[in-house]
Amino acid sequence: MKDLITCPPSPTLNEKSTIRKWHVKNGSKVEKGQVILELETSNLYCEVPASISGIISGIAHSEGASVERDELLCVIESHPSGKKQHTTQ
Repeated sequence: MKDLITCPPSPTLNEKSTIRKWHVKNGSKVEKGQVILELETSNLYCEVPASISGIISGIAHSEGASVERDELLCVIESHPSGKKQHTTQ
């Protein structure tokens, strides 16, 4: 399962957010609720948490980039549920 993390709406319409800091890299393991990045506008600072546990599989923008509401920030690939079964021959 994939989850697309998008830019949340800012309190003022049509105001862009700036990616202040990424706390993860592509390939990082994250847990649900873990802060993965910080966004800011002219009057707001916001921490964006992971919505699911998994692996960061795609960061769409670098630090300092301006992003609009609902714009893709990153993709999280969820861990498969259950344990992998290994067979021996």
